[in-house]
Amino acid sequence: MEALIDLTGFAEGMVEQYTYLGAFAVLLLCGFGLPIPEEVTIVGAGFLLHKGLVDHWPILLTCYAGVLAGDSIPYTVGRLWGDRAFEHRWVRRVLHKQRMERLEARFRRHLVLGVFTCRFLPGARWPGYFIAGHLGMPAWKWLTLDAIGAAIMVPVVLHLGRAFGANVEEAQHRVEDFGLLMAFAAFALVVSVFVRSRILRERARAEREAAAEEAARGVAAADDEVEERPERIEGF
Repeated sequence: MEALIDLTGFAEGMVEQYTYLGAFAVLLLCGFGLPIPEEVTIVGAGFLLHKGLVDHWPILLTCYAGVLAGDSIPYTVGRLWGDRAFEHRWVRRVLHKQRMERLEARFRRHLVLGVFTCRFLPGARWPGYFIAGHLGMPAWKWLTLDAIGAAIMVPVVLHLGRAFGANVEEAQHRVEDFGLLMAFAAFALVVSVFVRSRILRERARAEREAAAEEAARGVAAADDEVEERPERIEGF
């Protein structure tokens, strides 16, 4: 999980630092097995579009070209090398042979639908396009299916990233306003506690002074009564 987070941060950093070239490079690396969804890069490009750091059509076409270039790698590997590709370690890290065989059995029945559907399933793109090449699907047919799917997916995800950027900034402003409100509430609470404690202390001191005065008056009255008693006895 930490490695995936690091790779996601790498992709976002590449897009933010190198904009068009960074977006294309990361999408191309996805074709070599970089274990992050293409959507992460495209969303990052949409965020830059919201911030005004890139232009709409150039970044859209860059992401579109990067997606097609990255997708062509597993198709080419499957078409040229087939099962011999599993002799290479990096292919075994991206695609498990047993999983590929199970998917291939399904793809044989619905190859066109399977290839088109892979465009919208991040975890199925590499094996799906590899199988398309391995089963001998003509390049023009594969490219047509992938281009149509990318023409749907890339603009949608790009504009989702743009909308996400707007929502993030709005949320940041709300958080700042909420922070000011909480700071004012905390200050008001501290002031009210301080004032209340002072009032309670003053009230307690006043009660103690009143009790002391009342006790003093009681003692004085008792002394006066003691002094009057001998006089009464003498007079009797």
